[in-house]
Amino acid sequence: MLLKLLRFELGFHTRQNIFVVATLVYFLMGIVVTQGGPANSISNSPFAVTYLINIFTIGSVIVIALLAGVAILRDSEYKMDGIIFTTGLSRQNYVISRFGGLVLAAMTVLAAAALGLYVGRFMPWVDATEFRGYSVGPYLWALLFIGLPNVLVGCSVIFAAAALSRNSMATYLSGVLLYVLYFVGSIIGNSPLLAGSNLEASTNPELAALLEPYGLVAFMEQTRYWAVAQKNEAYAALEGMFFYNRVLWTGFALSLLALTYHFFDFRVLRKEGGKPKSTLQAAFTPITYRPISPVPTGIARGWTSFLMQARMDLKTVVRGFPFYALMLLWTMLVLIMFKETLVNGEMGNPRQPLTHFLVAALIMPLQKIGSFVVIFYAAELLFIERSNKMDGILDATPISNLSLAGAKVLSASLVILILIGYSIVLGVGTQLFLDAPSINLALYASLFLRVGIPFLAMAVLCDCICNFFTNKYMGMGLSFLVMVLFSGFSQVALIQHPMLQFAYIPAFSYSTMADTTYHAAFTNSLLVFWTGLAGVLLSFALRYWRRGPEKRPSAFSMSTRALAALSLFVLVTSGSYAAYQFHANQEYRTKNERIQYKAEYERAYTTYEDQSSPTYSDMNLSVDIYPQERTYRVRGSLAFINNTDQPIEELLVGFSSLASKHQVDIDGATLLEQDPTFDHYLFRFNEPLLPGQRGQLETEVEVLRSAFMRRDGENFVLPNASYIEVDKVLPFFGFNENNLLQDPKNRAKYDLPPRSIYPSQDDHISEDGGWVNLDVTLSGQEGQELLMPGKLVRSWQEDGRHHASYRSKGLVRPRFAVAAGAYETRTAQADGVTVTAYYAKGQDGVVDALLQGAVDTLRYGSRVLVPYDDDELKIVAIPSFADRVAGTAYRNTIFEVENRVYQLEPEKGGNFNAYRGMAHEVGHQWWGHTVHPANAEGHSMIAEMLAVYTETVMSDEVYGMERRMEELKRRRDLYFYIRSFEEDVERPMYEVHFQPYIYYFKGAHVAYVLSQLMGRERVDQVLGQFAKTYRYPARPTADKLSKALISAAPEQYRDQVRELLEEVVTYNLRMISAKGTKEGTVLVAMQADRIVWDETGNATETAFTGPLELGFYKQGELIGSQMIDLKTGVSQHEVFPPQGTDRVGLDPHMLRLDDDSDNNRISVTAL
Repeated sequence: MLLKLLRFELGFHTRQNIFVVATLVYFLMGIVVTQGGPANSISNSPFAVTYLINIFTIGSVIVIALLAGVAILRDSEYKMDGIIFTTGLSRQNYVISRFGGLVLAAMTVLAAAALGLYVGRFMPWVDATEFRGYSVGPYLWALLFIGLPNVLVGCSVIFAAAALSRNSMATYLSGVLLYVLYFVGSIIGNSPLLAGSNLEASTNPELAALLEPYGLVAFMEQTRYWAVAQKNEAYAALEGMFFYNRVLWTGFALSLLALTYHFFDFRVLRKEGGKPKSTLQAAFTPITYRPISPVPTGIARGWTSFLMQARMDLKTVVRGFPFYALMLLWTMLVLIMFKETLVNGEMGNPRQPLTHFLVAALIMPLQKIGSFVVIFYAAELLFIERSNKMDGILDATPISNLSLAGAKVLSASLVILILIGYSIVLGVGTQLFLDAPSINLALYASLFLRVGIPFLAMAVLCDCICNFFTNKYMGMGLSFLVMVLFSGFSQVALIQHPMLQFAYIPAFSYSTMADTTYHAAFTNSLLVFWTGLAGVLLSFALRYWRRGPEKRPSAFSMSTRALAALSLFVLVTSGSYAAYQFHANQEYRTKNERIQYKAEYERAYTTYEDQSSPTYSDMNLSVDIYPQERTYRVRGSLAFINNTDQPIEELLVGFSSLASKHQVDIDGATLLEQDPTFDHYLFRFNEPLLPGQRGQLETEVEVLRSAFMRRDGENFVLPNASYIEVDKVLPFFGFNENNLLQDPKNRAKYDLPPRSIYPSQDDHISEDGGWVNLDVTLSGQEGQELLMPGKLVRSWQEDGRHHASYRSKGLVRPRFAVAAGAYETRTAQADGVTVTAYYAKGQDGVVDALLQGAVDTLRYGSRVLVPYDDDELKIVAIPSFADRVAGTAYRNTIFEVENRVYQLEPEKGGNFNAYRGMAHEVGHQWWGHTVHPANAEGHSMIAEMLAVYTETVMSDEVYGMERRMEELKRRRDLYFYIRSFEEDVERPMYEVHFQPYIYYFKGAHVAYVLSQLMGRERVDQVLGQFAKTYRYPARPTADKLSKALISAAPEQYRDQVRELLEEVVTYNLRMISAKGTKEGTVLVAMQADRIVWDETGNATETAFTGPLELGFYKQGELIGSQMIDLKTGVSQHEVFPPQGTDRVGLDPHMLRLDDDSDNNRISVTAL
């Protein structure tokens, strides 16, 4: 009997249009994303397949909700439940068959996605080299241990809501509640699927792994440090938090099913109440029929009808347990978002409770979850009269289509407005509780437009789609498909052009200094555009609005015509304006077009790569900033010199694509060709430029950085604050290496030979680096400071504008930036050097720490390395739009980003972060300026790793080793985590190029270990000698620094220092047991493996043998240690710990690069 029922239920599902469409869509999406896993792993590896199947199961909640709506609610909707409940069908078979059919249908849809992933590899556009073997094992494993438990969870929750409430709204909202729970777990666990997620390990990994129902956080936590080879071969182990997550949520699903069975009432529920029949009869008075004119009439009737319908629909929306449960979980989600945003902040340092941080935290969940809520409610409200068999009566009334449709759209949109308003209340309450310095109510209010209007357009689109279906589930399904594939909220949208993505709004980016969002004008134009589109869609829906049993075109009423005309006018004018502004001053390219552009550039100009070019020697420039126009102009003369040993006959001159307009003229040279595609000019000298001979060019560049252009954190101009890295727009000579395709796959696709962005150290040819004398005159808005590297020579007001003249002290690198804005100042002295901090009003919390960091580091560098060769140092705050980095160092000037430095909580980590960051940037005054490394492999070891060493030394002195160890552990964790997703093979430190996770995060480990093994004084001596030997004009390579450090290391540590700098080695250290004896000794067992990674990324694992430190702990504090000699395999030793030892651990001072230091310690147990 039960098998027949299951077969019937599955057959019922398979005959539904929504099932067929969902299965087909999942299959096709599987084909499309077959290479959509992590970029550095084989596309059909267990890791990649598990990752993708997990994403599909998260999306399956929508499918399950729609299937449940069809299958579970069909009896009550069609009033067949009374008949079914009186048959011989038992409650047990009824519940199990309905639930089992739903699970089988959902698993079939999910299996279609897995089949698509497998079949996708055979498509002609797929790179076959990204696959290995033909095993179906990864797909079956993922379906069994990821797919099935997740489907059980989704089905049990939605089935329970549908079966117990027999209410479609409750059914849909239960799916939304699952998404909210997923978001909560993902936020706590820093899931990589969330945009803007923190790269750091979760502070509550166990809680996050258990709380997130789909197992993705637990899976990512287990595989967090997996290397590429492990991802390509290994399956996730059914152990630890991943195992507990699967067991917990599978048990939850089965328990919920049991509870559903227990509380499911196998009968038709009838509401009781009302007046007794006798009372009703007594109160009845017959009335003779007579026609009654509707009151009111005309526009007033339409308006009244609209309000009454909207009120009834809104009551349907907000009443009942499902909505209250949604608000409760929403409260939890928002407060957790606030906590993660403010408390975990910048590299674990808490942020101040400023409005823009909270608004940014709200936008993502509002967009992601709100889109589901709007579609569910819009479709349900559209069909509510049909579901209740009231559509015939309503359709016969004189209420206009506009009143009906408008009320439906308004009610669905009001749900989001309620969520927004409630979120704002939570945000303001959080700020009041945390005693925020200010509350920006206008910024909060902007959410009603930024989020509300796109959802208004989405609600109209959903109604427009659903109006053409008699089956609301098909309408919902198509609406969801449109949202996923074509909306601006989706991360997998098929259309890349922002104005063609439905309801697209530019990412929220706000600066307190600028007092605006970056794309404010573009955002406002798009909000008007989407409002116009919503009106046009609504007019179209009204034309075919279903009234009665048949769908037929309706005549346009006067009001509908007015709405259509006005909406079309708004749509065309705002769209035209936005499109013109978007395309007029920038050439938009898709991702593939950008790749093709670089490939074509390399083919066209690679012949100039080895051609001799001059270098700049003098720059005499004027930079004029026009904040209200969001433009700046650079003009002047640039002197150059031929420092090569060959005469130069032709010179290729290029400009950045940032330049809106540019022109150049070279004295004594003729323009042969101009290439507008790549912004290049080819000149021929009238007489060859001989070695040592000088020349000069005149140039003028205009740059527009409007709100309609993509945000560039290195170049932006706004009315209240600007930051411009001017060297980025100056003309350059020869081949532009920034246009090189770096991805080996893309190079192979376009038949380009393999290459490295940096030459090897052996092939490097020494050069002087083209240092220049800099003379720049700035002009800007009156009332704004104009700041840049160099010495301020003169400042004056003229023609209503502020002017300032700067000149470099001697030769400097040809790089400089300009900041303009309103600043307050604070100064400090460091042995004759004046340090001045320029900061925005109200952002002075960490200024003293910045000044102290600068003063201490200037004294350290001048004492240990070479004297600082300037008499001032400027520290300048710049707007948050430059948040790609925390700070940028130029000669005698350091720019620090406000939201990453100045807006942190001073006493909760902000001062430490400011001090540490300033020590790093001041360190660049020597490492990167005084010592300018060669443009070769290993460049970043000198420029960046030594700056990391500087910050390590300085922060140790002020904040102590304990704080340093916390920071070191965080950076080691980030190194291993980012490394696991890195496409490029890891290079040794002395060969590192642009791999920030190596020189910033592994560099912190190297700097710390060097100081521990060699002693800080000896390391300082080596670096001091290196700085004296290789200061400008030398261009040292990193192998020279590596050899110097290795030779200076004590004999017993020389191999370990060599390993740090010239090899890629990690360790797997783990304690196995620690058993105390009656004599006070401890019998310990441990194992250590040494893993060497070669130049192809392959690992060789061997047992680590030799001395290693074993630490003794009491209540978490290290109280002693001793060296032990490890043997191959499991090493067992009897040690004599200090009294009170309760834990023992390997490598207590973290001198080895261990990928999982958590298993290094173990509690001592009785023998």
